[in-house]
Amino acid sequence: MRWLFCFFAGALHAPACADSDVDRTLGARCERTNDCDERCLLPSRNTPGGFCSLSCSKNDDCPGDSVCADRDGGICLVQCKLDANCDFLGTGWYCEELDGKDVMKVTACYGE
Repeated sequence: MRWLFCFFAGALHAPACADSDVDRTLGARCERTNDCDERCLLPSRNTPGGFCSLSCSKNDDCPGDSVCADRDGGICLVQCKLDANCDFLGTGWYCEELDGKDVMKVTACYGE
């Protein structure tokens, strides 16, 4: 997964991970739906800079290690354990405990 590569390569300042170049499916910054493969969570307190995501009803609907959070009808978010796991998304992202769609709670990168 490209976002995972970007996360681990961040210390090396990998050019392929510059700015918002994460993945149009999950994690890239966006300002409109056309910026993403499926949907754009518009820039807000909860999604600083915007966030490309997928609709979901269970964790299995989300790619890789992402999880299905019970927000906006069900959205895939990047799973995390620590705030530092969200640093590659930019300023304003934190590791938060959120309601899950098919499980009680998930921990995922989310804004305030």
